[in-house]
Amino acid sequence: MKAAFVLAALLLLGACPKPGGSAAKAAFSPWSQFRAPYLAPGAKPVGQLAWKFEAKGGVTTTASIAGDSVFFTSAVKDKPDQGYVISVDRLTGKAKWVKQLPAWSRTATTVAGDFLYLGAHNGNMYCFDARTGDEKWSFKTGDIVRGDPVFYQGILIFGSDDRKVYAVDAETGKKRWEYQLDGITISAVAIKDDLAYAGSYDKRLHVLDPLTGERRWSYETGGPIVSMPVLAEKLVFVGSQDGFVYALDAASGKLVWKHSTGDKLLWGIAVYGGKIFVQGLETGLYALDAATGNRLWFFKVAKETLRGSPTIVDDVVYATTREGSIVAVEAASGTELWRYKTEGQVLVSALVHDGMVYVGSMDGYFYALK
Repeated sequence: MKAAFVLAALLLLGACPKPGGSAAKAAFSPWSQFRAPYLAPGAKPVGQLAWKFEAKGGVTTTASIAGDSVFFTSAVKDKPDQGYVISVDRLTGKAKWVKQLPAWSRTATTVAGDFLYLGAHNGNMYCFDARTGDEKWSFKTGDIVRGDPVFYQGILIFGSDDRKVYAVDAETGKKRWEYQLDGITISAVAIKDDLAYAGSYDKRLHVLDPLTGERRWSYETGGPIVSMPVLAEKLVFVGSQDGFVYALDAASGKLVWKHSTGDKLLWGIAVYGGKIFVQGLETGLYALDAATGNRLWFFKVAKETLRGSPTIVDDVVYATTREGSIVAVEAASGTELWRYKTEGQVLVSALVHDGMVYVGSMDGYFYALK
């Protein structure tokens, strides 16, 4: 089975820990944080419902998996002080625990050792016991935390609407460093080869030392960068609201190529089989040659608008739509394979693991498809 690198291929060295033990000593485990590589075997899903879970509100984040648990957050409409983080058994859909939050959360959850991390609209980054949901610590920033937390060598790195990127100790929550930007950052930081890549509303891709926060280089695009960068081979790919996909030398920041989609790029890029896949705000899904940027094919869901970032597993691209669908597309050709419809908007990415597709909807349910 091929391992699909979803959105941030090869981004997190030593960053996908197994449940159990301290965060500092955590080891690899698939899907324990947003955009970790898919590694687990399983038959290809065909879009049939296995189970669904009532989530106490619209599901606001892409799920993560550690062991036999799947974690996600939900928010109650028009009640910004009422959100939830939820753990369910990934095979049965039965609740393990439900924890009410003091504010909405729109960051993906990250699991490291026995700890689960997420950011919230009250400006806090939280740490919970992943087994029980008990709060361990919180770290206060100056504004909403929308940047997904990334675990790296015992620290947690994330961005805030206060225009800073933070690194805190994963076990204690004590600040290690902060880096000042000229704009907010709302996506996850990508990490590879001892470099951290952070996009910002200041139109720049900022590259930092993940252990010290020291600046290495930056590259300015023509618009805000709100999606997570993706790394593959020796290149970093990033989409901008100026409509361009940029391919840069990952070490130096030198431009290799750029491709115009003619549309704002708000969601992340996926890399698979020598191709990159990117979704426009109002157009559709583009497949580009990763080496040259040349367009290979284009796919649009009839009468629907894509949302979230594409996920790729075993030659299949999984996309989600504002109208509530999960769509499976052949990666080689852009041909639709199947579609599953929920009753609300799907604003998050699909998680594919062990032959199952996990995704939440604003209809208040979290779905597992087989």
